[in-house]
Formats: sequence, C-alpha cells, structure tokens
Amino acid sequence: MTVLKGILFILLTGVSAASGNAQQVKAVTTDFPPFQMIQNGKIVGMSTEIVSEMAETAAVSIEIFMYPWARAYQSALKEKNVLIYNLLRTPEREKQFKWIGKIVPNDVNFWKLKSRKDIVIQSLDDAKKYTIGVTNMDMKHHYLIAAGFKNIQVVPKDIQNIRKLFAGRIDLLPFSNEIVLAYQANVDGLDISLLEKAYFLDEISSDLYAAFSSTTSDQLVEKFTTALIKMKKNGRYEQIKKKYLK
Repeated sequence: MTVLKGILFILLTGVSAASGNAQQVKAVTTDFPPFQMIQNGKIVGMSTEIVSEMAETAAVSIEIFMYPWARAYQSALKEKNVLIYNLLRTPEREKQFKWIGKIVPNDVNFWKLKSRKDIVIQSLDDAKKYTIGVTNMDMKHHYLIAAGFKNIQVVPKDIQNIRKLFAGRIDLLPFSNEIVLAYQANVDGLDISLLEKAYFLDEISSDLYAAFSSTTSDQLVEKFTTALIKMKKNGRYEQIKKKYLK
C-alpha cells in the first residue's frame, strides 16, 4: 500500500451519462479504513462503494480524491460540485454544506490502555488533565478545543495517534467507531484487546454523512439524495454495509 503523504490518489468510476454530457463531480475524503482506504492504487471501502454507487444510480460521473482531512474539508468548503464523505453533521456545519444522507454509523469514545488504571474519567472535565491525541481539523479536534482542552497533541493521520497511545506517548485517544480503530490497529500489528473505552463522547457521536459543497446546485444534490434513498429501499445499501460491518 502506498503511504499517503499529501499525494493525490484518484479513482475514476467510469460512470457517464448516456448523452455523453455527464455532470462531473469531485468527491473528497481521507484515509479511514475500512470505510475508505487505498488498495492496489485504488480508493476502496464501504463508504467509497456507497458513494460510487450513488453516482452510478444518479448517472453522474465522479472522480474521488483522497487527501489529508484538513485539505479535503477545505476543498468541500471552497469549491463547487464537491462531495465530501464521511462528515459529521453538526449545527456549526449545517449551513456550510448541502447534506445528502447518512452513510456510516458512528460512536466516539476516549480510549486508553487497560494498564493505565490511574486514568479515571467520570466527566468531560476529568479528561482535561490528560494528554490527548487528535487528528488535525477533524470534528474531535474542533470539539475539544471548543470545550476548553489545552493538553492536545495534533497529528495529520489517525494511525499516528493510535501508535502514540500504544507507546504511552499520549494518555487518551478520542476515536470514531470501534470497528475502524480495531482495523487500523490490526493492520499495524497492534493488539486492540490492550485498549478499553474510558469515556463516551455522546455530544459528537452520530452517523457520518455524505454532503456537497454549499455552491453545488440543488438539482445535483437531489440526484444523489434520491439515489441514496433508492439504495436503502432496494437493499443495496445493506448489502454493501454487511461486507464491512461483521
């Protein structure tokens, strides 16, 4: 697998409208296995399959780019006809994007080493005395800053924080989705059974969405929204989901 260091990876779905004048959509995301990841030079994973099939159902050509999260987020904020996934839906973001629908279930917890019996968290404020690793500009980063956290270490990618947690270089890791944490740890040869949940962050635990940049036409957003609804009704969404969430 090629290491992502700001290098652009592109997956062309090959989908085009019959007229030959298909709308072109740029989709952006970040490395988040097993929902989106690079395998054999292609962007794959559960969410990628869902987004690609939405485009096919909508008869729209799509090009998917994998960036560090901060770059993906800024691209969706500033550019037209940009679809971003997986994005947490919050009141602050509500008017910044045009929302398509939910594509991934998501719970956020603080994780710690089981051996760290000294770490006891009964409230969010209790966590402020510990060193916490976050990924630059993701929602957990924004949330903790807004909540007054100061003892934060910022890195570009989730796997760096996972390694730091196992190595004892941070005390707590806020992480979205246990399935993803287990997958990434396993790929890196790390034993997830050595970790445990320390505190549930209910305020930022919600499903992850696909959304368009705010300057995207309502007609294009509606095409993808209708396509996702159709996939959920005809069972195709569940078929894709079951491949990854076992």
